[in-house]
Amino acid sequence: MPARIFIQNTPNPHSVKFILDTLVKSEGKAVYKSSSDCKDIPLASKILDLDHVVEVCLSGNFVTVSQDGKDDWDALEQQIKAILESEIEFHNPNFKTQETTVNHSDNPDIAKIEAIIDQTIRPALNMHGGDLEIVDYHNKILRINYQGACGSCPSATFGTLQLIENILKEQFDPDVAVIPA
Repeated sequence: MPARIFIQNTPNPHSVKFILDTLVKSEGKAVYKSSSDCKDIPLASKILDLDHVVEVCLSGNFVTVSQDGKDDWDALEQQIKAILESEIEFHNPNFKTQETTVNHSDNPDIAKIEAIIDQTIRPALNMHGGDLEIVDYHNKILRINYQGACGSCPSATFGTLQLIENILKEQFDPDVAVIPA
């Protein structure tokens, strides 16, 4: 039986979220910007081989695809859906990703910030096909990278960034500042 795939627009006009009835990534997330970075994951590499696709984010039961804005989404969505339908049967959602993030386990402040983000921010970002990664926290300045649909979204730079800062000021430290890395 073929996988059921639902296509959902995101607030970012350059990204679309494909929701499947099966897992694409069982733990964590994987973000790729080049097919050479994910050559062992055909589901992702074949999508990245499509013209104008610039990023693929796999997390849970969804795939967020971002393009450069030079292609028509209707045609591109059908190509992506065809790849998902043909590859999902052979896809292993338990694949491991190469750790590119910094290990912050020795920093209790980052652990607190991650917990707040997990409870308040991350569910909304995931719902829109995106996520964020903490790069570092030093001198009350938190640097983050947006991922997936959030990576090139105009509202992420201003509105979402301000929301994250306001929540952290309220729940963590009134003097914290949040900036993109």
